[in-house]
Amino acid sequence: MPGRRPLADQLAQLEAALVPWLASAPHPAAFWPQFQALADEIRLRAAPAERPWVDARIERMLQARAAELPLPLEAGPASRPPSPAS
Repeated sequence: MPGRRPLADQLAQLEAALVPWLASAPHPAAFWPQFQALADEIRLRAAPAERPWVDARIERMLQARAAELPLPLEAGPASRPPSPAS
């Protein structure tokens, strides 16, 4: 399992891809399943002791971009994006 530095690099790449990805997405609803799949791949590469750190980084990433992110289809205006899978 990679150490924290490779995980941080992978998370930084995921975050850097958010804006262009959102701009080029064919439909906003496609964002969440794709994001979740990529985030889960990073999370699963992490050692169990590193997963809370990875989850916190993903949560901060989503909070920082909350205004740009599409709401999940079933969500109303008060909803927030889904948290990373446990």
